[in-house]
Amino acid sequence: MRITELYIYGFGQLNDLDIRDLSDFQVFFGENEAGKSTLSAFIHAILFGFPTKQQSDLRYEPKHQTKYGGKLKAHFPDRGYAVIERVKGKAVGDVTVVLEDGTRGNELLLKELLSNVDRSLYQAIFSFNIHGLQNIHQIKNEDIGKFLFSAGTLGTDSLSIAENELQKELDLRFKPSGKKPIINEKLQELHELNADLKKAAAKNHAYEQLIVRKTELENDLNGLRNAIEDLRLNENKLKEWIRVRPNFLEEKSIIRDLEKIGEFNFPIHGIQRIEKLLLLLNPLDAQLSTAKENAEQISRELESLKPNQEILAHESAILSLLEKLPLLEQMKLEEAKLKNQKEETNEKLNVLKEKLHLSIPYKEIFEINTNIFVKQEVEEAYIKSQKLSEKMKDLDDSFNEEKKELENLEEEMKRCREQLLSEEERSKYSRSFKSETGIQKAETEMGYLQEKILFYNNADQQEKKRMKEQQKKKQFQLMVFAVIITLLLVYFIMTKQWNLAAIGFFVNILLILLGIKNKDSKPTSTKNEVLEELIEQEASLRENLRVMKSGTDFHAIKMIEKDDQLLNQLKSLELKWEQKNIQYEKVLAKFEAWEEEVRQNEQQVRDLCASLKLPYNIGVARLIEGYQMIEQLKANWREIIRIDQRLQDINDSVSKIEVRLKFYSDKFFDGQDYDIHHFSFTFKRILKEETEKQIQCEAIGKKYKETVDHLQELLRQQRHMKGEVSKLLEEADAEDEQQFMLIGRKAEDRIKLNKRLQELERQKSYSFLTQQDLGELEAILDVEASIMEFDTKVKFSESRYAEMQDQLAKVKYELQVIEDGGLYSELMHTFKEKKYELEEAAREWASYSLAQNILYRTVEKYKNQRLPQMLEKAEEFFVFLTEGKYRRIHLKDSGTGFIIENKDHTLFEANELSQATMEQVYVALRLSLAVTLYEKYSLPIMIDDSFVNFDEKRTSKIMQLLKKLNNNQILFYTCHKHMLKYFNESDILWLDKGKVRIHS
Repeated sequence: MRITELYIYGFGQLNDLDIRDLSDFQVFFGENEAGKSTLSAFIHAILFGFPTKQQSDLRYEPKHQTKYGGKLKAHFPDRGYAVIERVKGKAVGDVTVVLEDGTRGNELLLKELLSNVDRSLYQAIFSFNIHGLQNIHQIKNEDIGKFLFSAGTLGTDSLSIAENELQKELDLRFKPSGKKPIINEKLQELHELNADLKKAAAKNHAYEQLIVRKTELENDLNGLRNAIEDLRLNENKLKEWIRVRPNFLEEKSIIRDLEKIGEFNFPIHGIQRIEKLLLLLNPLDAQLSTAKENAEQISRELESLKPNQEILAHESAILSLLEKLPLLEQMKLEEAKLKNQKEETNEKLNVLKEKLHLSIPYKEIFEINTNIFVKQEVEEAYIKSQKLSEKMKDLDDSFNEEKKELENLEEEMKRCREQLLSEEERSKYSRSFKSETGIQKAETEMGYLQEKILFYNNADQQEKKRMKEQQKKKQFQLMVFAVIITLLLVYFIMTKQWNLAAIGFFVNILLILLGIKNKDSKPTSTKNEVLEELIEQEASLRENLRVMKSGTDFHAIKMIEKDDQLLNQLKSLELKWEQKNIQYEKVLAKFEAWEEEVRQNEQQVRDLCASLKLPYNIGVARLIEGYQMIEQLKANWREIIRIDQRLQDINDSVSKIEVRLKFYSDKFFDGQDYDIHHFSFTFKRILKEETEKQIQCEAIGKKYKETVDHLQELLRQQRHMKGEVSKLLEEADAEDEQQFMLIGRKAEDRIKLNKRLQELERQKSYSFLTQQDLGELEAILDVEASIMEFDTKVKFSESRYAEMQDQLAKVKYELQVIEDGGLYSELMHTFKEKKYELEEAAREWASYSLAQNILYRTVEKYKNQRLPQMLEKAEEFFVFLTEGKYRRIHLKDSGTGFIIENKDHTLFEANELSQATMEQVYVALRLSLAVTLYEKYSLPIMIDDSFVNFDEKRTSKIMQLLKKLNNNQILFYTCHKHMLKYFNESDILWLDKGKVRIHS
């Protein structure tokens, strides 16, 4: 069995989890509480059912409203793939099993797939966990051998536990030399009571005589009762003989008749079978005759409709040729059309050649380079020529415009120079203008001082505002602090903490004084010496300015200002003239560049005309037209070449078709000269006729085959029926049908007699008489008299039995009177009670002893029959794990346990081995048990962190051993990351908070 897929709906912390493509050695890695144990429990639950609430195993029901359960997909060697789904339902859940052939089932089908392996057996054999190895550490030295033996037989320590429990129970009940066990104590008590009872009995001689008489009467009664039972049994046998005697006599008569008939072979239902075969053979002969006649008639029809196979053999070729006949006419029409096109194209060539005045042959024209780059150069040359013409017009306009603007500027400069003051006039007005300059300077300084005064005033206002806000903030803080101190003062007074109250009172007074002082303080003035000095400077400057304005010459000021404006205007005009002059010179430079571009364009046109074989005087305007005509010449020349090629292809195709027409005309029409239409019509008609013949022949041939097959089937049936008749005759050892019928009637008589004999045997089984009884009773002549004799004896014996019972009752009464009257009766009562208790304890001890004996014999049988095979494989695993340090595992001669032999042939008891070696023995035994005695199950082996206590070397060896177990899938769970180095990454699934991922 191989598990390939898991899908968990809801199981513990795992919800909606899909795991696919599980490998043969699958590793599940995750930290603690990542879901490893949950995943292992899920597989157990799907295969064997959810644990019930009465069991100690966890059910892993999801805490959230998730569907409980899931499914897994597994491959079974003899049944293919199966999907096993288990969801919440009855106690262990509702399971559905679907096989790959569509078969569906429930628990019964699942048990069949698992070969009836239940949860406990699977966990004992195929499921490993760390607790198995830890159990070794907790076992006493003297019990280690038993534990290892139990692990090697059942996979768990159940056998060892059972042995110990049985021995413990036996020791609690009885020990040969013990005093404390229950049976030992009761034997001692009974022995003491018996001695006391004998002493009391000796005192009463009459009591002993009554005891002897009682014993004699009881023995006589038992003998008489047995005699009565024998008499009644004989009487009942005689009565039963009267009932069964007719059947007995009939049985003897039937046996004599069967002996007369004797033993012979005859097939079952032979008469009916041979009669049925004979009835079927007669109409079968008639059907055979009819089938033969039909086959001959159909064969004649086939011969008369035989088609011309030679024509049919060429059918596909002829049909292909007929399909090409319309194409032949089209090609001839196309040929005429192409010839006309060629003449028209030649005419166009001549016209173009005349227009271009070209005298060179067409071959050279075709070689002229007219590729896209040449075309681009022609277009660029033309465009360049057009742009140069436009550029010349633009340059002329720019030249005239710049020249005109220069002349206008020179005229304005001349007018400005004429309006300027002379040097004498300007000197005169300048002296009056100096005072005006001083006024302007004083006004500028006045404005500067006013700005500074305004700045200092604003700063003073902001400082006052800031100081006022700061004072309010301090007052608020003092008030809050005073309220807190007041509250504390009240608290201290109420709690009578007078020292703290006094401190609070003084602090509160201090805060009130600080608040009053802060309220009375006023903000300091920000009007400092700098501001006062600035105000004084402003007043002084204002007075000076008033004095200066009283003596100013305003006409001189106006004249100087006007002359300054004219000077500035003249400087501006001179600057503009210089700029325009530069523009003018640039226009002249552009004229020179334009002339160079024109020269280059003309040279490009000459080169293009030369490459196109055109005269230079054609000009750039006609260059594009000339290029296009050359292109048309080349295109027309290519068209003529194409037409010639197509005409050649048409001639070749027409020739091929006409050759094939001539071939089939000569072959099938004796070379008669047919036109195309008549040829096509005739061939189609002939092909149709021969095809119809072929279809008819195929239909008749199919019918002929069916008739022949039917004939063969009838012959086969005839042979089969005759063979069946022969077999029946041979089985009955008869020479003919008549003798067979005679033997058959005898066989029917024998069957009837046997049936009646069986019925008599069945009725005889209801009787209690044996065969010996019947033989003895048959010899009795007068049965009724014998019955009356036995009845008389029974009545007499019963009367005697009643008398003896009365005597016994009287003796018992006398004994009871003696026992009730003294110590003897009490001792006897106590003795009987203790004896009963001893018998019960002995029965209980015997049951445990019997169980121990059965267990011992079972173990011995297992040791002798099945354990050697397992030990051989365990030795192989153990030698591999210890690298040859130990070589054999021997069974103890008696009891349970192993003897280990090392490579030096030294023998060790299990408790003499080191802890590490004991663990290796345990692993070897468990694995060998799974791969030998339980090999046929091939169930997955589940290992949950079983080797975490091994060192690196032992871990490596156990991993190598596990990888050799190819017959079982291995599911390995671990939370130790260092274990992952022993596996391929593709075989590792990482569990993390209920999710699964592949490590990359």
